[in-house]
Amino acid sequence: MDSNAVELQNSYEISTTFELPCTICRRRKVRCSKTLPCNNCERAGAPCSYDDAKRTSRRPPRHAELSTRLARVESLVRSTSQHTKQSNSTTASERGSMDAALESDPTMESLVKRLEHKHRSQLTTPDPNSKRGKLAYVEGSSRSIQTRFWAGLYEEVPSIRGLNPAVYKILNLKYLLEEEQPSALNFLFPETIPTSLYEQTPISQVHSDLLVRSFIQNVDPFLRILHKPRLLLELNYVRRGILRDGDDFECQLHVIYALGTIPMTDDECIFQFGVEKSILMSNLKAAAERALSRLNITSSHKIRSLQTLLLYITLLFWTGNITQASGLLGLAVRFAQRVGIHKDGERFKLSPWRVEMRRRMWHHILLIDTWCMEHEGAESMILAESSDNTLPQNSNDASWDACEFALEGPTPSTQFTDMTGVLVQFELALVSRTILEGSLASGEIEASFQFQKELVSQARERLDAVYLRDLDVRQPSQKIIKDLTTLAYERLFFAIHQPLFKHGQGGELGTPELRSELFDRAIAYCETVQRLQDEYAPHHLDWIFVRAFFWDSVAIMLTTLTREHAHGSTAQGQRAYRRIERLFQYRQSIDYLAGNGNLWKPLLQLWEGLQALENDGSERHDVDVLGDLNGWPVDSVNLDFDIDSAFPFDVPMGSGGADLAMHSLE
Repeated sequence: MDSNAVELQNSYEISTTFELPCTICRRRKVRCSKTLPCNNCERAGAPCSYDDAKRTSRRPPRHAELSTRLARVESLVRSTSQHTKQSNSTTASERGSMDAALESDPTMESLVKRLEHKHRSQLTTPDPNSKRGKLAYVEGSSRSIQTRFWAGLYEEVPSIRGLNPAVYKILNLKYLLEEEQPSALNFLFPETIPTSLYEQTPISQVHSDLLVRSFIQNVDPFLRILHKPRLLLELNYVRRGILRDGDDFECQLHVIYALGTIPMTDDECIFQFGVEKSILMSNLKAAAERALSRLNITSSHKIRSLQTLLLYITLLFWTGNITQASGLLGLAVRFAQRVGIHKDGERFKLSPWRVEMRRRMWHHILLIDTWCMEHEGAESMILAESSDNTLPQNSNDASWDACEFALEGPTPSTQFTDMTGVLVQFELALVSRTILEGSLASGEIEASFQFQKELVSQARERLDAVYLRDLDVRQPSQKIIKDLTTLAYERLFFAIHQPLFKHGQGGELGTPELRSELFDRAIAYCETVQRLQDEYAPHHLDWIFVRAFFWDSVAIMLTTLTREHAHGSTAQGQRAYRRIERLFQYRQSIDYLAGNGNLWKPLLQLWEGLQALENDGSERHDVDVLGDLNGWPVDSVNLDFDIDSAFPFDVPMGSGGADLAMHSLE
């Protein structure tokens, strides 16, 4: 071996390989092992040499490994020396970069995170051992409710002096444990479902078209988990007998029929079907439950089956079966996780249309979860970090290509589309969830209040800029979005302020002026809901305002009139009394309000107690309120609130009566 080969071998103590054969093998045109020496040269005893520019090492030289280890040690020492200075908090530069990242993201979720980050120093981390919520308990049964749920906010009522304790002993929460009549969940036990009239005699195509049209025009604008063009195409296919999963579609169709019945009036049901609406709905729900029993919901992996289950849960909620809807939601959440709906479809290279439909379903699940938090006091079933799904797109259904091979979706619109209404619902649900899950620890009431007030204020600005500013209020389909959003803001106002009076924990924030303001606004809220029902009745959209019923508004009016009976002789008190009287007079005839008897019990007892006070010699002096039980009082009070109080409203005068209109924040 010559000196050149020896020098090369000494310069590489680790195993070395080369890209090209050695000089001799290349000249002889034989296979070379590309080592030093190569196998051929070693057997022949010939000097082995390579072109120095073509060698490569199987691993880096030893000094590179030592440099890496040294850098790692230096990094460890540096981080250890800075640990005390950082004290488990982010540095100013990190906070700045986080704020910048959140500022660049315009979504509502980012807005919530940004405000939480801003107020983090004042909002302490909740103690997991602290008492959270309330528990109604009797031997063998119990029920948990959230701290902010209205039913747990009135423990002070029994302490009112001079009132009959037998009448007002309602607040041990045991009434929450009363079982409702089983009117849902039957599809899990099909043998308990009565045979429906519409299974014995299949529904005619004329009636089918009528109910599907009612669903698409008057119900689907508040759902949007189905694709309208696809729905109508599949309806055509199933009638021709060429739809591949026709049985599953027909199961879904039964639920659509029941949903399509909700906007119809009693007279329409009698005219078209020959039966009252309640009987028609009962038959259609029974048919839907028997159809669901055939879908194998507990172990299915079919997306259509999940859609059908979500439609059915929504039907239960909108017909007043809130407890049953809440119970089924857990099944739907697990179903969605089983089929991966909670993960954004873009990660899995699905077609744009399929990604969109999966996003719609997941956000509808979040919406139902929020409804259960608001109306049942339940805790959320869904952890925020468990999903990475983004909001659905603001585009019309007709703009989507439902073909699974489509490579591109439509461009998101900045104008009103089919999706505008539900997107506003989805974003408001996130705000509501944040408030309902907020802490009520006595040490941070004011900080929490400021955070929530700022959250709603900025949410209003965002929704107005993105969705509401350019709506044409001359069109009922667009005006209704603004009206529903206004009512939602008012419910958020109650959710933030009413808990301040629980045991007086709001301190200086829970003033008599605020209590009076809540009373006035509760009256205005109920009156506005009634006016909007009348306004949208010709369009068959009044039903959605019945679903805007708010427990807190009724409870506030009842407790205020009971506490301060002198209110009953004022114009405001008369308006509240008449509104409550009308509610209890007609409640049983309205499907959404007729159920949930256990939640109505405390309100009913307060109402009976108020009537007892009225009959015990505290005579009400009738005030001339221009209107009757069926009318709309035109002398509504003008609620002129301080602009610095939380996102105020006023109730202006007008020929149509009071309305909730928002001040400008500027």
